[in-house]
Amino acid sequence: MSIRLFLPYQPFYRLFLVGGLLFVQLLTLGVFQTTHAQNAANFARRTIIVSIDGLRPDVITNLGADQLPAFYRFLNEGATTLNARSDPKFTSTMPNHASMMTARWVNGAGSHGWARNVDSQSGGTIHTEKNQYVPSIFDVVHDEGGRTGLYATKEKFELFDRSYNDQNGRQDLTTPDYGKDKIDTFVYLDLSSDLMDRFFQDASTNPYDFSFLHLADPDRQGHATGWDIGITSAYAEAIRDADEQIGRLLSFVESDPSWMGSTNIIITADHGGTGINHNDPSVYEHNRIIFGTWGPGVEAGIDLYTINANTRLDPGTNHIEQAVESERQPIRNGDAPNLALKMMGLPPIPRSTINANRSLLVKTPIIATDSLPSILAFQDGVLPDTSWHGMMDTKIRSDASDIVFGAYTNLEVDAGPDYAALLRWDLSDVPQDVTITRASIRLYITNVSPTTYDLYALTKPWDETTTTWNTRQGTDLWEAAGAAGPTDYVPTSLAEIRGPQLGALTVDLNASGLALLQAWLENPSTNHGFIIQNYTTGDDGLDFASRETAESSFRPLLELEFESSTSTEMLVDPIAQFELSSSRGTGESKVRLDGTHSNLPGTEIVTWVWDFGDQTTGIGPEVEHQYQQPGTYEVRLTVVNSAGAEDSVSKIVIVDEGENSVVSFQQGVLPLSSYEGAEDVKLHSDNATLNYGNDVSLFIDGFPYYSTLMRWDLSAIAPGVEVTSARMHITITDPGSDTYFIYPSLQEWKENEATWLTVDGKTPWAMAGAAGLADRSDVLLGSLAGGTRGVATIELNEEGRTQIAEWINNSAKNHGFVIQNFETAEDGIDFLSSEAADPVARPRLEIAYRIAHHASQPEKLAFSAWPNPFSDQVSVEVESDIRHAVKLELYDMLGRRVLTDDIDAGSFNRSIKLDTSFLAAGVYAVVMTEHGSWVSKTKMITKGW
Repeated sequence: MSIRLFLPYQPFYRLFLVGGLLFVQLLTLGVFQTTHAQNAANFARRTIIVSIDGLRPDVITNLGADQLPAFYRFLNEGATTLNARSDPKFTSTMPNHASMMTARWVNGAGSHGWARNVDSQSGGTIHTEKNQYVPSIFDVVHDEGGRTGLYATKEKFELFDRSYNDQNGRQDLTTPDYGKDKIDTFVYLDLSSDLMDRFFQDASTNPYDFSFLHLADPDRQGHATGWDIGITSAYAEAIRDADEQIGRLLSFVESDPSWMGSTNIIITADHGGTGINHNDPSVYEHNRIIFGTWGPGVEAGIDLYTINANTRLDPGTNHIEQAVESERQPIRNGDAPNLALKMMGLPPIPRSTINANRSLLVKTPIIATDSLPSILAFQDGVLPDTSWHGMMDTKIRSDASDIVFGAYTNLEVDAGPDYAALLRWDLSDVPQDVTITRASIRLYITNVSPTTYDLYALTKPWDETTTTWNTRQGTDLWEAAGAAGPTDYVPTSLAEIRGPQLGALTVDLNASGLALLQAWLENPSTNHGFIIQNYTTGDDGLDFASRETAESSFRPLLELEFESSTSTEMLVDPIAQFELSSSRGTGESKVRLDGTHSNLPGTEIVTWVWDFGDQTTGIGPEVEHQYQQPGTYEVRLTVVNSAGAEDSVSKIVIVDEGENSVVSFQQGVLPLSSYEGAEDVKLHSDNATLNYGNDVSLFIDGFPYYSTLMRWDLSAIAPGVEVTSARMHITITDPGSDTYFIYPSLQEWKENEATWLTVDGKTPWAMAGAAGLADRSDVLLGSLAGGTRGVATIELNEEGRTQIAEWINNSAKNHGFVIQNFETAEDGIDFLSSEAADPVARPRLEIAYRIAHHASQPEKLAFSAWPNPFSDQVSVEVESDIRHAVKLELYDMLGRRVLTDDIDAGSFNRSIKLDTSFLAAGVYAVVMTEHGSWVSKTKMITKGW
């Protein structure tokens, strides 16, 4: 089975809506733009990020409110700080602006990777620098139907427009599809005043939902005459000009009907400066910047560090390096994009690493202060009163697997043989709007034990009148006897129970236990009670009284302490979010769910409740879950904080059967034309110090001695697969009569440095020519006997298949193959290398494997169709990272399906040709659908009139 994750939507709605819009786009671009605006999301707020290039915050305090009225109005009416920071390692324009758009660090894990302060001379993008797509705030707003604009006063900002244009932007993954061009308007003008004039003109006639404004005049003046903050300096004059533009912007959003009352403005900077430069990030005046926001929902005159003391660190005059996400950081300019999205009611930038949980507050949350703790206790026939009988309990025993013990007066837990106790209290008498702050269970011990037993949550209903070791309710079986299956209970300990002495024992539930009880209050149908067990080390049994015992005070008791509140208002909306990943190739359909990025501002989250969609639940910020059957499941996470505010989010998981796949690796050809993971080099004993890594041919011989090293990067295959066959295909240019042997290399050699004598130009082989047992294993993987010219196929043996699988599971061990025979060979073989001019003649490694499980994202499916317009035939090329079924359908403009075909797409470009001779002239929608009907992509094509 494989596991895939995406957001649900209505595919037929998407087909006709998107088809209609694209049809209009083909005919009249202007009409398409108007329609886009009309269909834009009705965001609660518009947001503008203003970056003032080279602004030193201390110039604001030095000039004062009289000379900078707009800045001081922003400070007095907004939530701000003059002690924010740029990226800790870069105080230059382009790296920091990339952070302001992507919410990523410049370098390190999860970074955007653009460290240069220039545009790409080769016409590259942020994605090519990083070698993967880097989503931005423009992606999120545009794909949600919003209108976006980027206005810059430096020409090199064309990098950002190019990175997110209709050629380089990512496919829209939401419904409807607004295309790949994420920035609707890009304007470059040299002067800030001219730029603002143009922005006001554009924004008043066709308003933006998100705008990014870049004002470069202070930076230019700093480089020209220095960052002198004196009131008579040229730099101070540039700041006064910037203040004028900020004042104009405030006036515009307060007077224009489309903007007033619904616009938030964020002001920040990329760096400060001293002298005439800003190159040293460790210099306080270079790294220190302004950061603040103004508008509806922002608390006036508040310092951002004051209301964010729990999540942000005021650095004083210190330089703070990048730290792990759990450690407090200063407020940075990279906080801006996810803050802007939060204000607009939109999700964070995918895979962003700065303010990804949107914990940065702009208003003090109202937390209830008039709440008082309350206590409720539940004990059968005793508490809350003698009429209460909302408890059930029983024991299950492996040595009496079909016996019901529900009426017994004692409960037992043991591991020799295995015994467990089941307990459940009805919590319907507890108000649902309370927060549980403490919970304890009291048991009356009748047989002592030094062994520790654990309290776990049961996830399936049971009945004390029918439950046994084998059955949970009536004739329904546990997944595993003893309620030990992964869908029977949650293997997170909620409390440890140890009874070293007779009498009453009270144990407190831990944080996970409190979260579980809170979840049961909010969703009573998930309350299946507890199981106490230790089947591994519980070799000394523990006995305690059940609810049936005659002495009522000895019966199990659950006590809850909770807080109720008359006010749980939050000024900032709570946000629930989670990520899903699978345990690939483990033979299990297991998923890992991470809800730690959920955020309920200003208070501590006390509950993470998971509904896995298969009638089971889980608790805690991070959980694992294993699905038992193929199918489509909706996973829902609900988070609740200590003030009682909550939020939920759902995602779809599809569990599929495993499937067989075949993938080939060939430089510049397979699995994609961008593949550059092949390396090969020959080693010559008669030219022992020469490197042949760039040669177009490879050579093996036994007189003189020649070896060949070959390696393919196999990381495109998910770990854990079963390799069923593996074969090499090489193009022989000079055949030989001898046989040569293939071994796994044990050394990490380098293609452009390895020689007969050395691994990497300096480290010697254990034996020259990679012939030592420390250089290559003596395990034979296959053999090559090249008796004829042309393509030769080398089938790897069982050891070869095992070796390939090991490399897939652990890429660090993949040092490729050594091909040689120094003992019996005399007639050499020449064949083409991965540098050969003809791509299809380069060495190819073909691997067939069986997929057990893996997860994929819907953006992995891409396709193109040509020619367009077409006539009697159209070709469609499908590109996918995994092998799975894809359905191709062709619709006319009346919504009628006129053609359908099923494609088995694999990890390669697959081209198919469709007969369209029977179609009338007109416009058609090509729809590709994968994973049933959950993900589809549409393109419009035209048959000539």
